[in-house]
Amino acid sequence: MKTTIFQTLFILSITVFSNCQSVQRARKIKSDLLRSATEAQILKHPTGDSIRLQYIGCGGFLIRHGNDAVLIDPYFSNADALKKVGKTLESDTALIDSFFIKNFKKARDTEGVIQTILISHAHHDHLADLSSLLKRNLLTSKVTLIGSQTMSNLIQSFKLPLDAQHQIISFDSILNKKNPFARYRSPNNRVVITALKTEHAPHILRMKLPFIGGNINSIPAQPPRTVLDYKEGVDYNYIIDFLKPDGSIGFRIFSNAGAAANAPIGFPPPSVLQEKKVDILLLCGANYNQVNGYPDEIVKFMQPEKIFVAHWEDFFTPIPQLFKKPRVVPLTNIPKFVKILKKSMVKNQIEPKPIIVQPLTALWIKF
Repeated sequence: MKTTIFQTLFILSITVFSNCQSVQRARKIKSDLLRSATEAQILKHPTGDSIRLQYIGCGGFLIRHGNDAVLIDPYFSNADALKKVGKTLESDTALIDSFFIKNFKKARDTEGVIQTILISHAHHDHLADLSSLLKRNLLTSKVTLIGSQTMSNLIQSFKLPLDAQHQIISFDSILNKKNPFARYRSPNNRVVITALKTEHAPHILRMKLPFIGGNINSIPAQPPRTVLDYKEGVDYNYIIDFLKPDGSIGFRIFSNAGAAANAPIGFPPPSVLQEKKVDILLLCGANYNQVNGYPDEIVKFMQPEKIFVAHWEDFFTPIPQLFKKPRVVPLTNIPKFVKILKKSMVKNQIEPKPIIVQPLTALWIKF
């Protein structure tokens, strides 16, 4: 698909406008970044009652408890939107290999620790690296992908050695008002995933950007190549439960990191929270100002022990550059979001210090 003059001017205007504020706003949350990174080092070694969270960027996380790991929205290769609108996206394989070496001592998870991959929606900044990961870094025979039918169709277009019937799961057709959630249990019975349909916040002036919405209802003849080939599809929130040996829930994470949404869309029924309260709530900073009741209503509803802010950084800037000069996501006042969030945490008697770290930063949470 060729880039039109309208598309180029539209994205250029957004880029120029937002770049003026991106670095300045990042400076305002510098103390929060430093504090969270420092606190992440307090528990340096894993124990039987700890969870390791590594923020990848955007809404992405590697979450590990012992030999069980869940990967969410694994996108490493931040692409400049203006330069890449009509051009082929390429995965930063060197950065990805380095990530795996640090986590698994090899560039490939040869033991198949990562067995569950969750995709919140199918935009490029959540899905575009997954095909490369499946080819080069993951033990493909062991993984199960969970997400929308759009995600499933896009991934199947890469012709990877996946059993689509058993290794790619979409709940699009079964979730509705009568059936608000669906569950997946890992083969080893140590992880349970609860999927809930949600929505994606508008991008600007309560409107979504053109050309990247909608669904892909069949497997494309060719794999997606550009930013515009990755359509949103159905959006999902996920509850990740790590189970104790007796089958009860030991640790619970609620991920709303993929996209902000109008409250109470994407919330689980109260009965689900009666099973076990949420230990960590993963929130999305991007475009929070384009929806109503976010993040206050979800904080009030979930009452988590800790809150992690994701999708706060400028995902159009390569991660190594973000380490040198942090930048916030365009068109979103992240310092204001953090201020609102802290106020909400105090009001709901939650530890008034959200966790917000640079991409690829890891931390241990003891429970």
